[in-house]
Amino acid sequence: MNRPKLYRPVAAAIGFHARRRPAHPAVIRDGAAVGYAAFAWDLAAMTHRLAGFGLAAGSLAAVGHDDLYVQLLLVFGLESLGVVTGSFHPDEGVECRALLEGADLVLAVRKLALPGHGRLVRITASWVEEALAALAAPEAATPPARLAAAGDGAVLLRSSGTTGAPKSMLLTQSMLAFRLRAQREPKYGLGLNGKARFLATMHFSVGSMYMAAANCFRLGATFMFHGAGGAAPRLQTDRPTHMTMLPFQLRILLERLPEAGAAPLLPGLTVQLIGAKLPAALRQQALQRLAGRLRDTYGTNEMGGIGTVDEAGTLALAPAVEAEIVDHRGGAVAAGAIGLIRVRSGGMVGGYLDDAPTTAAMFRDGWFHPGDLAAAVAPGRFRLMGRRGDVLNLGGIKVPCAELEAKILGRASVADVAVLQRNDHSATPPVVVCVVAGPALDVPALLRVLKPLIAFPFALRLVQAIPRTAEGKIKRDELRDTLRRELVAAT
Repeated sequence: MNRPKLYRPVAAAIGFHARRRPAHPAVIRDGAAVGYAAFAWDLAAMTHRLAGFGLAAGSLAAVGHDDLYVQLLLVFGLESLGVVTGSFHPDEGVECRALLEGADLVLAVRKLALPGHGRLVRITASWVEEALAALAAPEAATPPARLAAAGDGAVLLRSSGTTGAPKSMLLTQSMLAFRLRAQREPKYGLGLNGKARFLATMHFSVGSMYMAAANCFRLGATFMFHGAGGAAPRLQTDRPTHMTMLPFQLRILLERLPEAGAAPLLPGLTVQLIGAKLPAALRQQALQRLAGRLRDTYGTNEMGGIGTVDEAGTLALAPAVEAEIVDHRGGAVAAGAIGLIRVRSGGMVGGYLDDAPTTAAMFRDGWFHPGDLAAAVAPGRFRLMGRRGDVLNLGGIKVPCAELEAKILGRASVADVAVLQRNDHSATPPVVVCVVAGPALDVPALLRVLKPLIAFPFALRLVQAIPRTAEGKIKRDELRDTLRRELVAAT
């Protein structure tokens, strides 16, 4: 008889590594190392304190702290109790409203401006200090391993909200295990292993950061993060082996590095890029100055990692991921024709919480439909074009916005850029290039660059910032709304 598979919490792995290698760094926070034994003790103390809230297994807790060490203890302590967690950044706005409203308990570093949340507990510095000082017995330092079934809830993720209201989705234990294995995959994933030193560049509200921490602690590796000073000053001393970044974060990091040498600063570093297309010039600069390997990946919160993308924009599927190109009805398209990509894997969620209409639209016939245009070029390989709203239709010729943006970022003095099509039937040019100026932007020179790239009537708009999600994706609908309001105000 086949027994159902059971899953141990991260705390059980931390306890194992605490006994095996007590002094090995589990966490490095702002250059200060916390060994596995000390981390296991802190986690046990936090778990004991959290147990006092009396949350039942399967309950939902929303956790938002700006100290990632405290966030780690809260999230993995609650996991030990069988509680599902959803992370949010303390400075978030409406993006986390649904999470807060649906939570049985909200743990936050400060009061929240949003009304309608569940029971709120402020996690102050004194609260944390008292919790970590509560354990007196060494034998209590390792929390008991609470086993979970494959279908039990593990963690709540939230979508970026680029195409509408943010959406929530539940990862079960089996889905999470699939994604953690994919992140460890050396060719298509990040390649995390027991010797890894992963440097976090974002908050736990970004799902890949949570998963990297869970993987590091299961493997006995090291999870690192920095405060307001950023990563650049400590790169040479901390020597990370793995990082996950957004392209604009990579650009900023490179600007803060010392002058380029004969070899990259960290030849053993793998940098995974998510959220947007990596400009070719930025790729080349990063390989020359920073890292030995760059991995441009394609994925979604609904699916996790789908595959890697090369410089030409061709997607190579990761193992155990399937994809097809179909028309808007789900029917087959001619070989090599542009259509909509649909994907599925063991890491795919079943749908969105409390949003049956959107679930029905995006999860059909056992597939997830992300809304991206693509064409099959070989078995397991696809030419990505971007979302339907992220592709310009220039007189019948379809051009991915991301390709233009990558080329523009490689020219002139442009700090950030977003290209979009109005589709509002106005008399103004349908294509708009929104640019955040760099320190020495030459507008006439930029226009000379843009004209042959776009070869279609366009308008150039200088803006203060490009609205982006936490994952770095451009909020084009928000930009379109802003341009539409400006047009109305001008008439």
